[in-house]
Amino acid sequence: MSDLRVFLANAKGDSPEVIADMIQRAAFPLRKISNGRTVIVTSGLDDFERHFSRCGSWDAWTRDVVQGIDYLSREPRYHGFVAPTLWCGAATANIIRGALGVGKPVLRLDGAELIIVKECSKVAERDWKAGWELR
Repeated sequence: MSDLRVFLANAKGDSPEVIADMIQRAAFPLRKISNGRTVIVTSGLDDFERHFSRCGSWDAWTRDVVQGIDYLSREPRYHGFVAPTLWCGAATANIIRGALGVGKPVLRLDGAELIIVKECSKVAERDWKAGWELR
């Protein structure tokens, strides 16, 4: 049985402490629905640091997050995605829309619960940091 690998779509400016808290809050409910698989939550910051320079641009990196394949297992790098807030910025919106477009599950943290995300809509035309809403 393979691991359940999940991407946490945190903001680039989130502190390590905030990211650790989000990972903890996401991992607990994910373990309940993982059917015994080991849950691995990777922060957006960690993925960015590992893969962005190879990708070379924000658009290429956001596509790689959604479509990337694990080198060793040949499985998708991420099986699902968790957004920590109701609103997100441009890069996260690209990741979320890409994941929804290929049928990967997207969830949103709401306190200690995970809510299914069905759409990502632009709500503030000039707000690149929080101009998209996840519903």
